[in-house]
Amino acid sequence: WINGFNSSNLERDRIFIGGMEAFESSSGASEWALVNSWWEYYDNIESKLHADIPEIRFYLDEEYNEIALVSTDGGLYISDDYLSSVQNISLSGLGVSQYYSTYSQKFHPYQIFAGSQDQGLQKSITNNETIQDFEQIISGDYGHLVSGNDGIGIWTNYPGFTIHYPDISNSNASISLDFPGSGYLWIAPLMEHPEFSNKAILGGGGINGGNHLIELTLSLQGNQITFDENPYNFSSTISAMGYSPIDTSYRYVLTENGKFYYSSNSGENWNMNLSFTGPGAHYFYGSTIWASPNQLGKVFIGGSGYSNSPVYISNNHGETFEELNNGLPNTLVFELTGTPDDLLIFAATEIGPYGYSENEDEWFLLSGISAPDQTYWTVDYIPEINTARFGTYGRGIWDFVIDNNYDINLGDVNFDNIINIQDIILVINFIIDLTEPDTQEFIASDINEDGIINVLDIVQLVNMVLNG
Repeated sequence: WINGFNSSNLERDRIFIGGMEAFESSSGASEWALVNSWWEYYDNIESKLHADIPEIRFYLDEEYNEIALVSTDGGLYISDDYLSSVQNISLSGLGVSQYYSTYSQKFHPYQIFAGSQDQGLQKSITNNETIQDFEQIISGDYGHLVSGNDGIGIWTNYPGFTIHYPDISNSNASISLDFPGSGYLWIAPLMEHPEFSNKAILGGGGINGGNHLIELTLSLQGNQITFDENPYNFSSTISAMGYSPIDTSYRYVLTENGKFYYSSNSGENWNMNLSFTGPGAHYFYGSTIWASPNQLGKVFIGGSGYSNSPVYISNNHGETFEELNNGLPNTLVFELTGTPDDLLIFAATEIGPYGYSENEDEWFLLSGISAPDQTYWTVDYIPEINTARFGTYGRGIWDFVIDNNYDINLGDVNFDNIINIQDIILVINFIIDLTEPDTQEFIASDINEDGIINVLDIVQLVNMVLNG
């Protein structure tokens, strides 16, 4: 196939074609020569073209010297000798990576690992408290980064195989396994094993057909990954998996056609919710499940939400679901996560980063005026630094840092989860100096958030009570 086609502005016989690889002719297309093979890039990313070339364009400088710019799926290259040599000029400083998945260590210094489109698996292990630099470990397309030991080791999927880095911060050594059998999504879902850090669970597909969970095990010697197919056959290709962090025997599966399954005995037996069809999956990446770390049985699911709600919630392990879309437009949700207390839920969506407030019972767009207008493909919450880390598909990684007092519900001054006359009395007592509010009481009483507790706050509080 041909993607890019162009010729020199000065020498009419110099013609260039870009497809998976680039070809050049200096004889008016009578003869052609390969610029470099696609696989040469992996050992020389600075001076060999990346595969897939949509554009080759020639420009003249002020002295009429001709310069070529070559666009590839792995970056932009420049050449001043008609592609006899090329130089990658997009290795740093652009902030335009397309990320499928990020994982941040759950301990200081919270190093970041990221799976991208064409720019491979990356890591940032130097925290300079500014914009982070990333090192590409391996080229390609990587998604669904997971870890069973808080980020010491990382599992991730490439189209067609799973790869594991046992000590990713300190070593780029890895071991991989091709997807067993067939029937998987292009970048198939992957989940850390709930109990063993040397294991992961792959969503199929199956060895001999069907749609199964595949348990992957890293050998004790660390030199082999073995697999074991679970016997249960789901109704369609598996698009997401999850488990309860409170009781890991509760497992959850969502399929490509929106069917939800739950198990109470670590996947020995499965129950399908016969009366519910949830959101469909992204066609090559899947959907998302996030189980509450605060309430057993509380499960959030997300996916394609153009003819239905993009997000649903269950409080009974998925036996029943309710829509959770107040304030959330019809869109595709790639990933869900949340705070340990469930008060805030975060969604990476096709139209931006969203957050759900349980106190407000509403979704809000989080991008404001500073975050990019872009598809947000992944979100990872790091409790230790109160940060929801969003990965975009074209503008890098962005952090949404929440306030330490995010869990305070304005107006609920006595923190009984009800706003009523008792809260009004407390605020009046604060104003007339009968009692002194502590820091949290002050925040809850300052309804209009102007830094002062006064009659204006009482007026708003009365309206809140009257309006239910």
